[in-house]
Amino acid sequence: MIWPILIVGITMVVTALLRRRAGTLPWGTARRALAIALGLVFATSLIFSATLTVTSPGEAYFNTFVRAWEFAGGALLALLVSRFPAMQASGSGSRAALASLLAWAGVAVILVASVTYTDASPFPGTMALVLVAGALVVLLAGAQRGRVTVSGVSELRPIASIGTWSYSIYLWHWPLIVLAPFALQRAIGDLDKWVIVGLAVLLGALSSRFVEDPARSRRWGRRPWREFSFAVVVPLVIVLVAALQVAAVHASIAEAAERAEAARAAAESAAAESAEDASEGEPRVCYGVTAALEPELCIDPFTARSAIDTAYAATDLDPNWRLTQLHEEWRTCTYGDPMGPAGTLALVGDSHAAATIPAFHEYFAKAGWRVDTFTRFACSAVHSEADKVSHWEESFREGCATWGARVQQELRERTDISVVVYHVFDSRVFIPGDAALQAQQRDAMREVWSSIEATGKQVLLLRDIPVTADTDIPTCLSQITVPATAPCSQPEDAAVLTDPITEAAGVDVPMIDITDLFCADGTCMSYIGGVVAYADSNHISGTYARSLAPILGDRLLAALE
Repeated sequence: MIWPILIVGITMVVTALLRRRAGTLPWGTARRALAIALGLVFATSLIFSATLTVTSPGEAYFNTFVRAWEFAGGALLALLVSRFPAMQASGSGSRAALASLLAWAGVAVILVASVTYTDASPFPGTMALVLVAGALVVLLAGAQRGRVTVSGVSELRPIASIGTWSYSIYLWHWPLIVLAPFALQRAIGDLDKWVIVGLAVLLGALSSRFVEDPARSRRWGRRPWREFSFAVVVPLVIVLVAALQVAAVHASIAEAAERAEAARAAAESAAAESAEDASEGEPRVCYGVTAALEPELCIDPFTARSAIDTAYAATDLDPNWRLTQLHEEWRTCTYGDPMGPAGTLALVGDSHAAATIPAFHEYFAKAGWRVDTFTRFACSAVHSEADKVSHWEESFREGCATWGARVQQELRERTDISVVVYHVFDSRVFIPGDAALQAQQRDAMREVWSSIEATGKQVLLLRDIPVTADTDIPTCLSQITVPATAPCSQPEDAAVLTDPITEAAGVDVPMIDITDLFCADGTCMSYIGGVVAYADSNHISGTYARSLAPILGDRLLAALE
């Protein structure tokens, strides 16, 4: 909606200014002025897109102005072709062959980008240039004759229909993706995604037929109220249903959080009262981490017997996500006992460390320890030089290194901190198979640990949690049929990684291994004692973190002794 208004606005302003100066307005002059204005939009928006994608990728993906340069590119091509129409004329013979080759080259560029880009690709940013360039090349090639040309294939009925409805499908698909989890009250699965695709196509076809086409052709017929009602009433109904669903799901999640806390409190109370029965080996219903530690004493410790509230599980992280984001320079928070009569502990690492905060806060608040956090998204706090940071692009590496240098300085200079606990996403920091990079990371970790220990502080490593083979656990659990034993689990030899950081810890600093709090009999579980252990594909859930707080806290203090 904004783009047509922008084009019309630019045209009106340019026309008014030029007419005031020249009195008459040749189309060529207006076209050049419009091209300059669109060029400025293209350059400004592209720079903004590249910058925001690095500093705040989530915001960049949805920001309208980040995408303006893509529309400007198409508009500039249209102006160019209108000025030089021979550029797009397919003609015959070698010229037609060249146009066909150009069109297929553009399609190939789009397909390669579609296959090679992943969820880790910084998009849109400059990476969108590849897709936009491919689309512009296809448009520049123009129409070609023949069945094996891009034009010939695109004229096939199914493809032509999708092309006709494409803009309406584009408008419908995202609301459906966003609303589906709220409507279903669970994470969407593979079948759900295909249903969403079908609904988007159906709604796109209907809105294209009854709204978009009449609006474009101005053929409203004798009863235009039908088109208006479809265009107005349907979105209003969707908004109303969405609002009700969102409110209902938020209430459901809040209730689920209360139930989880009540279940944990009841389990702790029951465990204290039934200590004698447990010692006699009588099986009982276990909650959370107890099921992993004593599965032989528990009734179905890893079995889901009723439907799992995966909508709650998928949100079971700190809602404020207290870690330094990509667009931030610094953030630190205090947990546990703010007065810290027993001492101050620093929790250092990336989002995996941030996800364990509920456990640290729960335990150390009772133990009289203050917990200060030094966590940043996807940073290990080990490197102070950008060229040694693995992954991501240059601006990320620079930000991560600057933050890491400040963390190291804070840890060395703060005399109130006596214990430093590191916890990082091992499989992201250490790339499997890259021996040189692994050695570099290991040496850097040892150097940092030594510099901190030289100030009299004790350094500990909390081993990373078992990996899930990039499986989103709430989504996986939403697709199981209950009862199910060990759903969405992984073999321990594949889920528990041995890497340079654990090898270094065994030599240089004590390591607290919590593998047994997730794994039993060679299998690492995702559903433990009635609790979903992961909130996504790699972060421990807040409920399970609070469940293991007593065990984790005791092991940390034992390592200090």
